[in-house]
Amino acid sequence: MTDLAERVETAIASVLARGGFTPLHEPRFAGNEWAYVKECIDTGWVSSAGKFVDRFEQDLATYTGAAHAIAVANGTAALHVALQLAGVRAGDEVLVPALTFAATASAVAFCGATPHFVDSEERAISQRKSCPSTARTSSSTGMICDAAEWNSSVARSAGVTRKATT
Repeated sequence: MTDLAERVETAIASVLARGGFTPLHEPRFAGNEWAYVKECIDTGWVSSAGKFVDRFEQDLATYTGAAHAIAVANGTAALHVALQLAGVRAGDEVLVPALTFAATASAVAFCGATPHFVDSEERAISQRKSCPSTARTSSSTGMICDAAEWNSSVARSAGVTRKATT
């Protein structure tokens, strides 16, 4: 095993539970969750609409300083909406990271566009300082940009700003 592989394995092992199950998420219920779930069931609003969804969207818009916020059911739906807002249409070609979940390419396909997988730069592991203006669409070549920088650049071009918090 290479030195890098050993360091990665050691880092992962250091955060895993010893000899047991490591949960992906441990829910913490410390408030009115049961009352809210019961109200949803009692009123029949157990879908992607209703009073609590409206409240969440409004609170999120207020927190971020956005004019509007839309709650969606999952990450794939969120990516799909983001691609639509970015203007991705049928026939477009979209570069996506080669190391990803299926949702990334699925959201592109839902728009009728073609996903092209690109690898990250070996030394930077996708942490490039800027996005390449062009990239080959072979999964063995090309690079992707730093996600935070890309998101900021897309948000700026769409006129989206985040309210400062202290």
